[in-house]
Amino acid sequence: MVSEGEIKRVQDGGVSHKSASARRARDKRTGAPGGVTQELGISAPCDVEVRFYLGQNLIHEFGRYQIRDNYAAVLAHDLRDVIWRGIWAHRRYMCWHAAYYTEEWTPSFVLRPLRFLGPHEVAVEALENLRPFRFALHSSQAPTMSAWRDRARMAETLGYSALYMTDHFDAQFGPLVAATVAAEATTSLHIGTAVLNNDLRNPVVLAKEIATLGLVAEGRIEVGLGAGWLRSDYQQTGIDYDPPGTRIGRLAESLTIMKALWSEGQTTFEGRHYTVRDARCDPRPASPPAVIVGGGSKRILTVAAEQSEIVGVNTSLASGEKGGDVSSSATFDHFDRCLGWVREAAGDRFDSLELQIAVIAVTVVSSRRAAIRSATMLGFPGEEALNLPVLLIGTEDEICERLLERRERWGFSNVVVPGESIEMFAPIVARLAGN
Repeated sequence: MVSEGEIKRVQDGGVSHKSASARRARDKRTGAPGGVTQELGISAPCDVEVRFYLGQNLIHEFGRYQIRDNYAAVLAHDLRDVIWRGIWAHRRYMCWHAAYYTEEWTPSFVLRPLRFLGPHEVAVEALENLRPFRFALHSSQAPTMSAWRDRARMAETLGYSALYMTDHFDAQFGPLVAATVAAEATTSLHIGTAVLNNDLRNPVVLAKEIATLGLVAEGRIEVGLGAGWLRSDYQQTGIDYDPPGTRIGRLAESLTIMKALWSEGQTTFEGRHYTVRDARCDPRPASPPAVIVGGGSKRILTVAAEQSEIVGVNTSLASGEKGGDVSSSATFDHFDRCLGWVREAAGDRFDSLELQIAVIAVTVVSSRRAAIRSATMLGFPGEEALNLPVLLIGTEDEICERLLERRERWGFSNVVVPGESIEMFAPIVARLAGN
């Protein structure tokens, strides 16, 4: 780890290798100075020196810092952040905020802009081909069913991609009926669940219900399925609250059965938890629904990576209580670990997965001080908490910037916000949806 105090010198040099720049469009407005290259020398272990050469096109905004104003803070922050990308070819690469350099191992190794096409261009292309943003609402009730239809239509008009319903026994509509009503009231909005508790329904029965909902929505269905986590749901229904491994095992088998019914129309399956023979599912949509599975542990994220099209990365739900583990488990290391588990389990499927993050609070404020105060009131003290992916608190510009950074770091392009934020968050949807 390189600290700020290890910076040895900052010098000016000549500009070269303009082709090294792979900046995002928003960097053009940062007022980067021209005509110089900044050379930064950093001491490292084993008496090796690392030297960065930053061309004029690379002197631009990084996070809340600007290289031209604060070299040390930017450099130390970025060195902690670059390795996670894992962009490997026949040589090793590092990234300086969307500009890639090759390592040349000499008595002192130098990170210089590449002069040639090949792996560098592949790395840049991978960055530029990030999935476009889409935004969804997480909602489950309205004062009347007419108001529920109006909310679905408003979400569609404001540019939201989907409306997701929860599945609990507190004050909410039944998710499948509410989803059907929302589907009938709209024409382009995707309708889904986030998520249905697998333990509450037999997979053959649920596959039939989802297939019928898919026909109503004409292919606009995204079905979120979970292993069940809220202890009170089990207490109210008298269903045994089995250990997480057992519940996740049931979910994995249930997914196998339902996906076969949606794609083939029939299946026979014998597993540890379910046995079905000659089960059928007709009529059904021409295309199976997109499946969402999410969680915050290695086991559930392995199931998600192997069987779903959309992977939701959550905080820990081990407490079985609403809000029980959110503030303690919503750390940067947690999300880094989760994405590592997903990548490992998905293998060649990883690039086809859409990564989803559910935001627990959206607040548009006028100042950083107000943002910090709002986060603290939610149990996330400190300025650094504003960068956690489960919070979107700040000015509209700051929220947009954080969403871009989170997509670049973790790949989150599918962002779910609370239903009560539908109008507050709409300007950000207008700016970023489809970007």
